[in-house]
Amino acid sequence: MINIISGVIVILVATLMRIPQIFYVIKHNNVDGISFETFTMKNLVYSMTTIYYYKNHYQLILYGENVILLITTTFLLFAMMFVKQFKEDPTCKKDIKIFMATVVISSVMASINDLTTIAYMQTVIITVDFISNVPQIYKLFKEKNAGNLDMGMFVLSAFGNTTRTYSLLINEETKNDATAILGSVIGIVTNTVMILQITWYRYAKPYLSNMEEIIILNSPVVYRKIEIDMEALSSPDDYDDEKLNLECHRIDTESVKGRLPPPPPPIINENKS
Repeated sequence: MINIISGVIVILVATLMRIPQIFYVIKHNNVDGISFETFTMKNLVYSMTTIYYYKNHYQLILYGENVILLITTTFLLFAMMFVKQFKEDPTCKKDIKIFMATVVISSVMASINDLTTIAYMQTVIITVDFISNVPQIYKLFKEKNAGNLDMGMFVLSAFGNTTRTYSLLINEETKNDATAILGSVIGIVTNTVMILQITWYRYAKPYLSNMEEIIILNSPVVYRKIEIDMEALSSPDDYDDEKLNLECHRIDTESVKGRLPPPPPPIINENKS
């Protein structure tokens, strides 16, 4: 009973997983931050995994999410290709070739009936599953920007993989299937990495940058330098560039040593000529 409930939860999560990203791509006509290669390889993994479970006569409840993700990820890939074609993106032709290659591989795999060969191919697919996330992880690291990538998709995926790992471990048919269990565990790890990346580049890093700017703008050094600039403007004869540079250097030195007290905000004396 627990196994059925966990399986239903995973399938429901898989149903919702890609919808926000598909909707965003179509609505905003934008694929920034999204790696086509990652989702193409993911689609290959979903199709091969579905074939592996089906050929081994596992219950649909144990791999239903792969069927759902195969369909929804295909929709996402078509949406991305449509946007790129509309914008005349030069990478669109390459993306179409990659997609067609995965279709051919899946078709060949579906025609194989030898279970030993299928099991071997599934082991290879686990490696592909791990590698499939590398383009997206690298894209996030290189661009330092999450773009329009939907973080909720990866949160749901990590949750789904966790639930699926649990259901595989408690099911009599699959508890000794190291290939299937390892595939789910790899999904947990790689999705968690991307969640952390998106959190850092979209939320944490901008917040820390803003805090750093606030601290700098409210520092005694900045206040005193503003004072110096105002004094220089009001009495240009008393200041020259050399004096200003020396004074700013003294302020920086004093602030590093912690001896400069915070001055009040600068006040402009309009009566001063």
